[in-house]
Amino acid sequence: MLASEMAPDPHDVTNAMLKVLSLPSGERPLRVALRKDSGGLKMINQICGEVQGALLRGMRLEHRLPKRPQL
Repeated sequence: MLASEMAPDPHDVTNAMLKVLSLPSGERPLRVALRKDSGGLKMINQICGEVQGALLRGMRLEHRLPKRPQL
């Protein structure tokens, strides 16, 4: 897939990082899917985000969690 015409553009990662970093603290998502057709990745990110949130709350770092729920 990485050598095909449908290969992802590496600049997509950089652009996504810049977009996230430009958001105010508390509005930055913990996880970002770059492709809308990511299939099961959305569900995996949701579960991992819940675990990551629980870990941050357990370490009393809830101020690092986004203020709004993530998609």
